[in-house]
Amino acid sequence: LGTVIRQTEDNLDLVECFNSEASRCPITPACQLAGMMDEALSAFFAVLDRYTLADALINSSALVPLLRAAPRA
Repeated sequence: LGTVIRQTEDNLDLVECFNSEASRCPITPACQLAGMMDEALSAFFAVLDRYTLADALINSSALVPLLRAAPRA
């Protein structure tokens, strides 16, 4: 699942300074938040990387009726 998310999401910048080209944050040189957020993002993907799409769909017999009944956007 981690690979799917990495390939389908165009922006995983959790904080402005993750994008060095667009960041205008004045505290970037002294801020510790970016490192913490990067560690959290790595942990997020470490969990997702342990699962497959098949794992997410293991209960498909219960999911299908719910998806069919869901309002369309």
